[in-house]
Amino acid sequence: MVQPHFSGYRFAKLLENVFDISQYNLVTKDIALVEQAEAQQLMQVLEEQTHQQAGTATGIGDDHDLMPGQGPQSQGPIPPPIPPPNNALRRQ
Repeated sequence: MVQPHFSGYRFAKLLENVFDISQYNLVTKDIALVEQAEAQQLMQVLEEQTHQQAGTATGIGDDHDLMPGQGPQSQGPIPPPIPPPNNALRRQ
């Protein structure tokens, strides 16, 4: 089933022309997406500031949980797996 649809942008432009308010630049195509992106960017900045104030790691930039020299020590390379005994490979 197809739902009836009309362009919100074109309807806004129609109203802008009818009321002769184009000089106010109220109607902008896809402005909701632009405003959402700006809000999301602001949220990220504020979240990073909150983490910095709380002293917690955000994982952004040089901000890490562990100081150099802390954390698990490397045990070297992982050894290869141990092969099964020879008698396990024979068919019975």
